[in-house]
Amino acid sequence: FTRPELAILLAYTKIYIKNQLIADGACGEPTLSKRVFAPFPKAMISGDQGGLSLHPLAQEIAATQLANEMVDRMGISYAAHLTELTSASLEEIALAYAVVAECFNFDDWYEDIRLATSVDAQTKLSLLSEVARLGRRASSWVVKRLQSGESPQHLSARLAPPLQTLIEARDGSFGDRGSAWRASVDALVGAGLDGGLAGKTAYAADLASLLPILDIAQQRGCDAQALTHLNVVVGHELQLDGLTGQIVGLPSSTHWQATQRESLVETLHRLQIMLSATVLTSAAGDLNAWLSQHPRFEDTWSEIVNEVRCTNHPDASVFAVVTNKLGELVAA
Repeated sequence: FTRPELAILLAYTKIYIKNQLIADGACGEPTLSKRVFAPFPKAMISGDQGGLSLHPLAQEIAATQLANEMVDRMGISYAAHLTELTSASLEEIALAYAVVAECFNFDDWYEDIRLATSVDAQTKLSLLSEVARLGRRASSWVVKRLQSGESPQHLSARLAPPLQTLIEARDGSFGDRGSAWRASVDALVGAGLDGGLAGKTAYAADLASLLPILDIAQQRGCDAQALTHLNVVVGHELQLDGLTGQIVGLPSSTHWQATQRESLVETLHRLQIMLSATVLTSAAGDLNAWLSQHPRFEDTWSEIVNEVRCTNHPDASVFAVVTNKLGELVAA
């Protein structure tokens, strides 16, 4: 696409999203309606938020602001891709974006990148692209939580505070990718970026996995920080990281193949976290002790991994069977 063509696509995407949100009355929802204040200076609205929220064009203003944010930050295909992946309505996608933006504090994050005058424009674009990847991955999980019946306000309230704690201690949440993350941080700092912003933004897309970790930790009543670290150990020791890498590397010449690949990765990650939570709660986080207590799991899983390793060019059908088998083992 040329830049003029992209500009037209950008404009029409924003217009479509805005009109659809207005038609559905979506911006009357509290999580979205507060976007009406975003375009105005803080001094202007500090003493009259109630009056502005009653403006006859309040929903139109909020819808315009939300459409601009979603497309500018997440990309032209964001809403369409999520609809195909999750069968979500545009209202659910807008709510998911709002939850993700609040949980990860996108307003301050994007502003920090904008104000990073010590790095060149290309570096800034790469940073923005990484945060956009985080937003797209996290939105898929949030949509499913919303579809299960949880309100966006409750979801944000229970996830946002502990999420910031996990992000600050993220150096232990990478496993085999830890060295690559540190190298990326060093390169960004060497280019002139602030160390804190570099550490937060390098491999930012991986932070999406913290949402299901927090969710399962709260369900099981275990420590989220401990679960995050144990999840790294489980991924490495049971060779789940390698399987994930193989799935990500599967060729995808059609939309359906790409969607299947994403679904397989998401399922594998969810099962890994569930298994890690079981090890944490039943064996105090000692994976070797848990495996010794569950020899059937260890033997069966070793056979599955060896079979995959011996298979020439395993395709998506192989990994679909693997995830099903792992699900049965985790549930047993």
